[in-house]
Amino acid sequence: VVSGPSPRRKHAMAYDSGRGVTVLFGGMTATGNSGETWEWNGTAWTQRMVGGPSPRFGHAMAYDPRRRVSVLYGGQSSSYSNETWEWDGTTWTQRLANGPIRMRDHAMAYDSARGVIVVFGGFWGGLSNQTWEWNGVDWAWRTDVGPSPRMDCAMAYDTARAAAVLFGGMGAS
Repeated sequence: VVSGPSPRRKHAMAYDSGRGVTVLFGGMTATGNSGETWEWNGTAWTQRMVGGPSPRFGHAMAYDPRRRVSVLYGGQSSSYSNETWEWDGTTWTQRLANGPIRMRDHAMAYDSARGVIVVFGGFWGGLSNQTWEWNGVDWAWRTDVGPSPRMDCAMAYDTARAAAVLFGGMGAS
């Protein structure tokens, strides 16, 4: 009996506040890239046996409470991805939209003041310093002026200051 996800790295997680669960997708395991969807309810892990994104690592996820979906962007399997997927707790749906370059190891957070998912940085064969926003329909490029190009950074949204906070990363100066 499996009690939870196997050990992994470069996976992504988002807290679904509407359903009170943490969603985990993918990552690198001892046997290769994972395409598993797991949910943690605070007590136990449940594997959701559903189709969805291809197995991958280096993707990012954030929860959009206005639309009640976890949004997954990018990652890498056999090549870099620029796919946008949404998980509503039952089904993964690929959203067909032009967006950021194919990349992995970027940072992602939900901006609750403006109702958008913000993506920064990543690796596409080089380091990125692009900022993109997802409004649930389209991706919009915002700027590549700001933090230096980097990957493996972390971002969280500070509701008290109404600002996304970015820290660290490889290539950061």
